Amino acid sequence: MPKAKKTDDRPVQILLRFPSSLRDWLSQRASENGRSVNAEVISRLEASKADNSAFQQLQDTVEYLAEELENLKHEFRHRYDDPNEPD
Repeated sequence: MPKAKKTDDRPVQILLRFPSSLRDWLSQRASENGRSVNAEVISRLEASKADNSAFQQLQDTVEYLAEELENLKHEFRHRYDDPNEPD
């Protein structure tokens, strides 16, 4: 049986190319927030990841509720509507 991969949160270095205007904007935001540009980028990426997770949970809940609503409609029709009427 293959071993499960360990999650490794050690920092890795990556090279990114930004337009200078974006670099300047990030630098300004980092300064305003009292952190390095690197820390600012990480903070923003982590926030984006959390937002996406919350959005996915909301989307899953909406889909579940839509299915439940359809089930309730179906049940209501069978209980109270004309039984000869199609769904």
